[in-house]
Amino acid sequence: MKKLIIVLNNVEGTGKSTCSRGINELLIGREFQSTLLQTDPNEPRGEGTQYLDVGEKPDISEFIEVMDSGDAAVLDLNSGTIEDFGEFFFECELADVMTELEVQITFVVPVVDDVRSLEGARNVAEIFGGAADFIVVTTPIGYDEYEKWETSEAKKAMDHLNAIEVAMPEIEESMIEEIEERGLCLSLAIEERWELPRFLLNELQSWLLGFHGELEAAEGLLVPDRSALEKNGDFKSAYDSVALRS
Repeated sequence: MKKLIIVLNNVEGTGKSTCSRGINELLIGREFQSTLLQTDPNEPRGEGTQYLDVGEKPDISEFIEVMDSGDAAVLDLNSGTIEDFGEFFFECELADVMTELEVQITFVVPVVDDVRSLEGARNVAEIFGGAADFIVVTTPIGYDEYEKWETSEAKKAMDHLNAIEVAMPEIEESMIEEIEERGLCLSLAIEERWELPRFLLNELQSWLLGFHGELEAAEGLLVPDRSALEKNGDFKSAYDSVALRS
């Protein structure tokens, strides 16, 4: 089964782009054809990354086309767009369409120990609860107004949805400083790491492997089913007469 992985939290600075690129690189490293979809028009886009304008309500055919052309897609949903995307999600019955296309949807919700971040996670649970499977990624990023994830209402809401919880490894400040000196952010450095100096590449690669190791706890919700993809035959979509050739 193919995967549509949607990374979302309405609050900035929770690590959405880092999670998205980390997951996308995990899938590519497993030799799956995965597409990174960005919704922030101002964020730099690397090779192979596509832009999706969720503010203008994307057409369902855009998702069908992406899933038709590969094994997985990772949607990095821009901060502040959850309500618009939620309206599109339910109006277009995206979950039903993806089920027809034999695509599993997984929501990935990055959180930090911050009041607004946790409110954002609870908002995700309220809007999309029951629509798909959930993964929570606790990220080691700074906060403005401290609130502990472990005792939050957001965690209770995610536990109610049987969300799998994984932890992003700690990020060395020296590595971030080296990356920023080169005009990059961590998320973009992940995608362009092979252009970095060897010492920085090794440090970033080690961190990325650690993150991928943590994601193994949620592998069933992130990694496509290779045996299902290798089945012969075409699957016809009633929505756009699209043939899925796995």
